[in-house]
Amino acid sequence: PFIPKPQARNQNRVSVRWALDPAAAQCRIIKIVLQPLIENAVKYACEPRRQATEIAVTSRREDGMLWLCVTDNGPGIGETTLEKIRRSMEEPDTGPGADNGDKGSIGIINIYKRLRLRHGKSAGLLIDTSPRGTTVSLLIPLPCEGEP
Repeated sequence: PFIPKPQARNQNRVSVRWALDPAAAQCRIIKIVLQPLIENAVKYACEPRRQATEIAVTSRREDGMLWLCVTDNGPGIGETTLEKIRRSMEEPDTGPGADNGDKGSIGIINIYKRLRLRHGKSAGLLIDTSPRGTTVSLLIPLPCEGEP
């Protein structure tokens, strides 16, 4: 599995657990879709604090969707930042990185755009956050490309 460079710098404080559903193994997904999410978890959950950070990467099939989730036990995303991300997902052409010089959240917005282009409007990206951590879930409609 891919381990981003920031984890290498924080290897004594970061652990990544992979729990991938074997039933989802045939699904082909967009390349490098999880990397920015794992890097965000390291950057925002581990680097600002001196505590051990746990990151879980999971997959499951549920209700006609493939769920790919990256969860961390960091401090969560602030309300203002979360609202900005969600607004950018509703209006991706006016969000971060859209000709206004704002580079915040551009990785999440790019993932969202790529999912929607490849899998249509039923694809999604959900963010659930609290002071105990954040989960970013990618939802891809089934059947996925590559499934028998």
